[in-house]
Amino acid sequence: MNGLGQVVGHLGYDQGIVWENPTTYTVLDGTSGRINQAGTLIVGQDVNHVAVYWWRDPVSHQWHLPATPLPSLGGAACPDGFGLDVNDSGVIVGWSCAGSTKNPTVWLLDLSGPSSVLVGTPTRLPGLGVKVKDDLNTARAVTNNPPFVVTGSAHINSTQRVAVQWNLR
Repeated sequence: MNGLGQVVGHLGYDQGIVWENPTTYTVLDGTSGRINQAGTLIVGQDVNHVAVYWWRDPVSHQWHLPATPLPSLGGAACPDGFGLDVNDSGVIVGWSCAGSTKNPTVWLLDLSGPSSVLVGTPTRLPGLGVKVKDDLNTARAVTNNPPFVVTGSAHINSTQRVAVQWNLR
């Protein structure tokens, strides 16, 4: 839920929803993660397990469907990912596939035009511990105001998990 009272949720495993109020909603074509405070961006994952985002048209105020896919660190050979949080500046955090591991990832959107578009390529957040198959080192949240701080979790060995923080510049 954001400060405007908009709520994102799930209607099933592969379908999300955003409620503008108790009687007005939009069904999304993927699993929703979070909505930003401005109520203009939602992140999540599509039915193919690719990280995605939905943006709200500034003129019609309708959500842009279908979801816009985000590239993974592994490219087409390993497209899996999940957008877990997004801020009002278009900074998306989550995880994406790179080989056999899931890595904390940041994507940046350009919000200056009539649509929200990806800028550059995904960035792996560095410095995490042991990488094991199906390991879920991930970025989970990003602050709304610069300098942006990202929080997440990581394995420090094969059994222990810790909270981590990155400062984006």
